[in-house]
Amino acid sequence: DSEHGQLRFHGETQLEDGVGPRHLAFHPGGGYAYVINELNSSVTTLRYSSEDGRLTPLETISTLPSDFEGESSCAEIAVSSDGRTVYGSNRGHDSIVVFTVHQ
Repeated sequence: DSEHGQLRFHGETQLEDGVGPRHLAFHPGGGYAYVINELNSSVTTLRYSSEDGRLTPLETISTLPSDFEGESSCAEIAVSSDGRTVYGSNRGHDSIVVFTVHQ
């Protein structure tokens, strides 16, 4: 609320149980956001509606290779300035996952 200089509750978004959302990054185009999930090593894509501030989950993708065995968690997420790539960090697997964004 810029008129009153206050944050106001606008809504909430429910992700799958046990994923442990850690960080969120918006796509530079404004229509999407990406959440890195610490506990299950995944990234959730959300559609963002600026009109009502709603984030709607679309899909969740693992940040780990299918043959990985061991403990890992996620930490950081970033979107490239051109919006073509999403990066996420894996702790335990000690890697950076790189996703290409379908335009």
